[in-house]
Amino acid sequence: METSCRPIVGLIYYLVEYEGEEVSRPILTSCKYRERVAKDAEGREHIFTMIGPGYSGEELFLRERDLDTIFDLPGLLKELGGSGRGDSLQ
Repeated sequence: METSCRPIVGLIYYLVEYEGEEVSRPILTSCKYRERVAKDAEGREHIFTMIGPGYSGEELFLRERDLDTIFDLPGLLKELGGSGRGDSLQ
């Protein structure tokens, strides 16, 4: 993905993880981008708030290199559409 694509504060994104070795069952988590902060000791600098049933505002901290698991809606649809990897935020 082009490096110019960065998360925008306040927008909703989707964390995509896959269950099992065959990578056939996606697990989706909705999250709202909060902010980019100075890197912590582990290199994390992007803060998302997880939203939806079962979450009460838990925060998700990601490194720049981990943004390849976060998608906007068009990227999510492409990712899940079977036409290859969608465009992640990285």
